[in-house]
Amino acid sequence: MGEPGIPASSERPIVTGIRLAVFDLDGTLLRGRTLCEVIADGIGHQERMRVLERADSRDEVIAAREEMADWYREAGFDTVRSLCFDADLAPGAFEACELLRDCGVDLAIASITLSLGVEAIAELLGVERCLGTTIHADGRIDHVFGEDKAAWIAHLGVPPEEIAAVGDSERDVEMLQAVGLPIFVGTTWISGLPAHTVHLSDADLRDVARVILS
Repeated sequence: MGEPGIPASSERPIVTGIRLAVFDLDGTLLRGRTLCEVIADGIGHQERMRVLERADSRDEVIAAREEMADWYREAGFDTVRSLCFDADLAPGAFEACELLRDCGVDLAIASITLSLGVEAIAELLGVERCLGTTIHADGRIDHVFGEDKAAWIAHLGVPPEEIAAVGDSERDVEMLQAVGLPIFVGTTWISGLPAHTVHLSDADLRDVARVILS
């Protein structure tokens, strides 16, 4: 038997012809501070953001987003978007996206975080499709939670067996369950991951791209 989460080759399903690679954002395409932490650091809400990051239940997350929405409207959405580029990309992010595109694999980002920031990182990396929580100027919020990632992927028009997904946390489990090639870059294996998940702890994304293309 192989390492936990990395079954021996004879146990792995044969996955060929990956046409779409879907990446989570915080902890996957980004490392270190979350996107919300980066923004909060830039607009003077560092300490409060550390508290809100501990929100666990759905009600707590919704309340946290409503509070952050007030910060963003006060700072201005243009300012918030510009701060997103201060986030730290994962090692190899640019090269991995370029390699996948060059090999004919479409790219997408599925995240529960602020859509404005997801779109900024998508633009930076040349990613065409993305999902995130949208905060409107009038205060309305279109929330995205972990299970919404899988539902969104299902409507992208690509058969599941031709999709790879990359995530790092419990909020990615349902997304990883919904695709042919699940890749987990979190440091510790978590419950609910498909048995054939490839575990690449804290991986350089160039190594992730090689697995997708192998």
